[in-house]
Amino acid sequence: MRALNMNSLGSRDIFKAITIASGGLSGGISSTIAGGNFWSGARQGLITSGLNHVAHRVEAGNLVKRTIKNSDYEPTAVEKAIWKALPWKVKLKYALISKFTEQGRHIYGPDAISISKKVEGGAIVGGEAGAGAIAITRGNSAGIYSLGDYGGGFSTVSISTGFGAGEFFYTGSLDSMSINTFLGYRTSISLSVDIGFSAGVGVTYSEYKGNKVYGLTGFVGMGASMTIFDFNLNYGQTK
Repeated sequence: MRALNMNSLGSRDIFKAITIASGGLSGGISSTIAGGNFWSGARQGLITSGLNHVAHRVEAGNLVKRTIKNSDYEPTAVEKAIWKALPWKVKLKYALISKFTEQGRHIYGPDAISISKKVEGGAIVGGEAGAGAIAITRGNSAGIYSLGDYGGGFSTVSISTGFGAGEFFYTGSLDSMSINTFLGYRTSISLSVDIGFSAGVGVTYSEYKGNKVYGLTGFVGMGASMTIFDFNLNYGQTK
């Protein structure tokens, strides 16, 4: 019989186990406070926590299936293959985005992805600037393009530099999408932690021909801050 190796357990499996175990512990404690038996309460807590976990997983899976069924978008063979390899939580994220944008193609991922080298910061008045590339993933304009981005606005007292990446979702039709869809004026909001090492997430918003473009961004690098947790709100241009 093969011995259990902790390396064979993923972080997600450990988190699930802790979540279910916590349900059992809280059930036992609640039972004891109410004058009952700790182990009976713990057993019931474990059962309830486990069933809740399964129910959430099933509900999420059903949402993904319904979104695909209701979509009028026909994915390419590559999109299908990539989608099948995605973790279920990522599939759920794209399903929720697809329902929000009302574009069935987004169940299979973003319309464009970007990577850039950037710097941001300030002291009440702040800004950001970066340069890199954006790849349009589908449509007649699919390909890789260079881009630059800069903006100014409000910031906590901080400075950071590193690499950023983004996913972009266009609410218009695929036929109307081009590189210009992802260029132009935009608004962005980001939250980050700066403790020497810097990491953050953000969202962007812009418009193109009456439709909207939503972006989800991430950032890792080096930074310093007076507050550890930082906030940046700015208006700028991507070109």
